Amino acid sequence: MKRRLSLLLIVSFLLLLTACSKPVADGTDSYIGRAVMTETETELVRLLGDHYPQQIFDFSVPETVKSMRVRVVRLVDDQWVQVSGGGTIGMTYAGRKGRIALDYDTLDGDVKVSVQNDGAIFRMDHKALEQHDTTGLASAQTWLGNAVEIIPGKEIPLALQVFSSQSEIPLAGMDCFDAPEKYAGHEYVYAVTVTFSEQGFGE
Repeated sequence: MKRRLSLLLIVSFLLLLTACSKPVADGTDSYIGRAVMTETETELVRLLGDHYPQQIFDFSVPETVKSMRVRVVRLVDDQWVQVSGGGTIGMTYAGRKGRIALDYDTLDGDVKVSVQNDGAIFRMDHKALEQHDTTGLASAQTWLGNAVEIIPGKEIPLALQVFSSQSEIPLAGMDCFDAPEKYAGHEYVYAVTVTFSEQGFGE
């Protein structure tokens, strides 16, 4: 229990360190992309070892954004259907910048999400609500890399994983999220997404 708490404190400290990602374009202060790690953060990564989160992302949003939602979705008949998550986090006036960390083994299992915003840490455990036998299937995954502009209300994929019996799996960056037809014939396709909103979700 003590070791688990210590690891959680280290992850929290890592999230609280200064974000280093640059905006996607001059004058753009609304973006999300893979975090650029400082030397201090890299040393923390080595300390965490196998317990280090899969990916960490930096984000910056304008004052008009009031909330964010992270969820796990699965592709069903060319439509992304929520399988876990969906909880809303309110954005404070001062919390324009922050970080999102993902921790999981595979996206068809439990996914742990940590969000740092304005010095506060929010942790969400997205429990797998459905079970699929992926034994014998090939698996490939990709993550959001370069920063992209945040458009309020638009769902942005952070991680994507495919389980398939096919010999080739399309993973052309995260662009395939908006072209689900490319995954026809593949058994299971999952993604973790984030959506920033100018209203509270459910309003």
